[in-house]
Amino acid sequence: LDALIAACAADLAAVAADAEPQRAKCAARLKEAGEAWVKCLETENARRVEADAASKAVKDAEVARKEAARAAKDFGPEMKQAAAALAHAKSAAEECQGVLSAYGELVDRAAPEAEAVPVDAV
Repeated sequence: LDALIAACAADLAAVAADAEPQRAKCAARLKEAGEAWVKCLETENARRVEADAASKAVKDAEVARKEAARAAKDFGPEMKQAAAALAHAKSAAEECQGVLSAYGELVDRAAPEAEAVPVDAV
């Protein structure tokens, strides 16, 4: 019986010795897988932060778009009012131009020369 136990112990030691390189390989692969898992988690967290920032940027862009649309909507009536004011200003300028032209014509006309009155006569 002792011989059988010794033979089994020797076989077990041989199997354990043969399995040691395989166990070391498995341990190395397990370590690599763990490191890869940690790296994936870090990447996922970084992408989540980027996604949150992109989502905020989209919301900000939507707010800016709405403000621009509102400004464009308000711009139409303002432009009509400005065009009316411009037309009125042009009309007033044309009237002034007419008045200035008439005044210029009056200035350009030769005024009759007044007779010279001697200073002693006064």
